[in-house]
Amino acid sequence: MIRRIFIVLTGVCLANPALADDPFRITVHTTTGEPASVTASAPSLIDLANDVIKNQAEFTVLENRDFSGTFLYTTPRAPINFSANAAGTTGVLNIPSIHFTKTFTAANRDELENQIEDFIKTQGARVWARFLRKVDQTSLISVSDGNPRATTAFLATQSFNRLALTPAQSVGPRAKSNNEEFRLDFAGGSINTDDGNGYFASAVLSTGYRFTDNVALFFAIPFQYRSIQGAQIFDVAVELGLPITLVRSDSQRYAPAEPSFSWTLTPYGFVDGSGSEDFVAGGLMYGGGIASNLNIPLGPFTLTIGNAISFYEGDKVKAQGYEFDNNVSQQVLKNGLLLSWAPGRGNLVLDAGITYTNFLSDAALSDYWTPTAGVTLLFGPASGLRFAYAGDFGNGFTSHGGSIELFVNY
Repeated sequence: MIRRIFIVLTGVCLANPALADDPFRITVHTTTGEPASVTASAPSLIDLANDVIKNQAEFTVLENRDFSGTFLYTTPRAPINFSANAAGTTGVLNIPSIHFTKTFTAANRDELENQIEDFIKTQGARVWARFLRKVDQTSLISVSDGNPRATTAFLATQSFNRLALTPAQSVGPRAKSNNEEFRLDFAGGSINTDDGNGYFASAVLSTGYRFTDNVALFFAIPFQYRSIQGAQIFDVAVELGLPITLVRSDSQRYAPAEPSFSWTLTPYGFVDGSGSEDFVAGGLMYGGGIASNLNIPLGPFTLTIGNAISFYEGDKVKAQGYEFDNNVSQQVLKNGLLLSWAPGRGNLVLDAGITYTNFLSDAALSDYWTPTAGVTLLFGPASGLRFAYAGDFGNGFTSHGGSIELFVNY
């Protein structure tokens, strides 16, 4: 039981891709009796921990032996050291990246287990949150922050795309045919990093209603699934915003199909929940931002300048006496350009663009570039279907993906 608590508390590392195909890795050494060393990996932290707990699979040599070991959680740059004696009366936990060490001592195994359980419910939650924040700053595949597919970046990207770079809501005068908007986006692709590989899939359902020619309200539910070498991560959010068109077009058509000048600012807020049983990470996140969409006609082309800044704060979750906190505090700045062309001003729109993203607080990947290209087929004045490619390129991180976007103004 003591070994189980230590392993669940400290976590297990993501292996270097060159060493194993699984994301979590542990190395344990016996410190009494005949020397023995075990290194193992698995796609789930819990599954690997269970093998150590029960001294099964590769860990049978730990039975009734003092031992010490090292976990690497998603990156070799964030190790955790631990040790325990066979009698179950002493245990030591050391996390160098956050300068934390704690020694547990008790008269017997049951008393030591109670000490560790109390620690997990109180101080331990804050220690784990500090450690996860350090992982966000060093790992290219962390759950909550610091890379292009992390929760903060996913929320920033989907808001930026819908509100700043490729908005589908008409900016023409309010009329019977464009008071409301429905949009459904699907995307998916590959993730390739120096710390591990995988894939993602996402969906965003959004709707909007125009109160006046210049003011609207939108509501969105973004969802994302990630698999990193077998470890699963989920995100779901609720977002609410208020698009305010400061300069509007007189056209009720989809903006790139009818080049005209317009400028819209959208303040928005959100609440997100993310989680990964495999990573033992996640939690609540809330925040907001403001997005700017500026459309400039250039002959038969439309140049869209999109800008957005968003703010993210993690929050605590309490359940059955335990406390969880992702400890996120991040700001994301996105600046993009998109050039659109409607040949003959018909029902076909071609576009290509580039976006630069910058994490303003410490992150494993401080910035990255996202090129995109798309084809839109219009089947109404402000309704259509867009097929697009988008990639993310940063130091040690590459992602390629495609999307399908259905939008209807009615």
